[in-house]
Amino acid sequence: MATKEKPNFGKRLLHLRKASGLTQKQLGDAINISRRMIVYYEGDAESPPANLIEPLAKALRVTPEELLGIKEPKTSFNTRNAALWRKLKLVEELPPKDQKAILHHIELAVKAKD
Repeated sequence: MATKEKPNFGKRLLHLRKASGLTQKQLGDAINISRRMIVYYEGDAESPPANLIEPLAKALRVTPEELLGIKEPKTSFNTRNAALWRKLKLVEELPPKDQKAILHHIELAVKAKD
């Protein structure tokens, strides 16, 4: 019986980053390393340096166990909508009044679809 092979750390990091809606630069900035290092870790890296596990997990909003592939992520990710997630993450940084206005527009658009 064949078992499904788990992706290596680099592929898992790439998937989690895209699912979080972050660019390589944004993730690097969040954990104080260069975009170039994120590119390296997303390559064929088998594991990250121990000191980056917790900051990476926090930035990606997953547990260290999920980041390392010990547990499956609680949320299923759809990487096709990464651009949308990036925009929504930017909305989180806006003042509450602006967030409320944007949410209202989204609700109107969704209702119009029905």
